[in-house]
Amino acid sequence: MSCGFSSPAPAVAGPVLAYWLTRHGFSVTVVERAPAPRRTGGHAVDLFRRGAWATLQALGADGYRELGRATLSATRRLVEGIAAIDGLTVLGSPDASLVAIGSDTLDLFALADEARQHGFYLQPQLSLGADLPANLHLTLTGVSEQGVDALLAVIAAAADAVRPLGPPVPSPELVALVAELDLTTLDDASFAALLPAVGFDPSGAGAGRMAAVNRLLDALPPTIREDIVTRFLSALYSPHLGG
Repeated sequence: MSCGFSSPAPAVAGPVLAYWLTRHGFSVTVVERAPAPRRTGGHAVDLFRRGAWATLQALGADGYRELGRATLSATRRLVEGIAAIDGLTVLGSPDASLVAIGSDTLDLFALADEARQHGFYLQPQLSLGADLPANLHLTLTGVSEQGVDALLAVIAAAADAVRPLGPPVPSPELVALVAELDLTTLDDASFAALLPAVGFDPSGAGAGRMAAVNRLLDALPPTIREDIVTRFLSALYSPHLGG
């Protein structure tokens, strides 16, 4: 079960409530609606240490070792399965439980959307020059072991579904237009009104699909991406988007 709370004005009430809910075993995510607290230097709340301590006490040393074994087993099975899917590769040689999936021939952002329609979230990661290609990454845990086969089946089906699309090729004209936007002249309502033009549809058939946005972001210089992402999230959690 999930639920949300909002604070009408900037205050410490939200972080304090998150802290106390975490102490009682709830998993809490804090999302700032106003742009200012999301900037570098905003306040931070440690919500995880008490949960980690409580988990370790409940599992004990043997239970924790079993989770470690299951985590590594799930990771190895996933790496082997990804390598067997045409068009997909695993970036590097994972020693722990973080796996990055790459491809030179498939639209990974569209693949992530397809997988999400079947209940699996693959985290898109944008490219960073020649050092890091665009990829999808997954973090596995002990409970992932029982779902690896289902995950691999969904990834394989998603790869087949997006194969006709080829690699992502955003419109050069659109990339140039977005790169030249003066964000200081746009409020959230104006920015939100531009999103359908780049292929983002928060309602209807396109609900939940982010491939168009991710393709565009990936084609932009990293220095521009940060401002665009900040404004996108601000618009996403504003009343100016339907859905």
